[in-house]
Amino acid sequence: IVDAAQAGDAVQRYVGNLELLAREIDSSQVRIEIGPIDLTALAEEAAIRHQEGAAGRSLTLDFTPPNDQVWASGDRELVVRAFDNLLANAIQHAPRRSKIELRVSVRGSEAYVSVLDEGAKIPPTLRASVATYIGQGQTKNHPEGRYGRGLGLLGAAVAARLTGGTLEIGEVDQRSSLGLVLPHLGDHESPRPSFAVVAAREPS
Repeated sequence: IVDAAQAGDAVQRYVGNLELLAREIDSSQVRIEIGPIDLTALAEEAAIRHQEGAAGRSLTLDFTPPNDQVWASGDRELVVRAFDNLLANAIQHAPRRSKIELRVSVRGSEAYVSVLDEGAKIPPTLRASVATYIGQGQTKNHPEGRYGRGLGLLGAAVAARLTGGTLEIGEVDQRSSLGLVLPHLGDHESPRPSFAVVAAREPS
């Protein structure tokens, strides 16, 4: 039953990520709502949403909120899509009975959400391509490529670009680190929501 549920989730992510790819390719029709986002609250909701999937693979999914709420500028729907893709990738690749950690922090002018796990760490030689259209095909059978059911890393990267952020791939404390970087909003910043038609195609 758990495997069937996970397969169903993967199909839903795949369809959702195909929709994201189509939105990026036909960027003339992309309408993005940019506004203040409470990243702490969204991360907590994402952790709750993925607890069952983690438990199904005997994984511990841990989220400890930061002392202060972290606000960022972005499109809420796209940020949620990015979170779900990153967590799904971690659940797929983390070894059983290990721990996945979700973190929210501030780095200067950046708000940063990272997913840490003990699965394969993407090597520096693959980090620039693993979340690209071409890289999905090139790394599908690579043991360290962390190819994901449902086009997870590519979907996360597209969602990040469309909302004005970036996907960061690296290694922290000998663990895989997949992160979403967004513009940070300080305590006194409260921009009005805005709408934009963006051209956020993947760099050639």
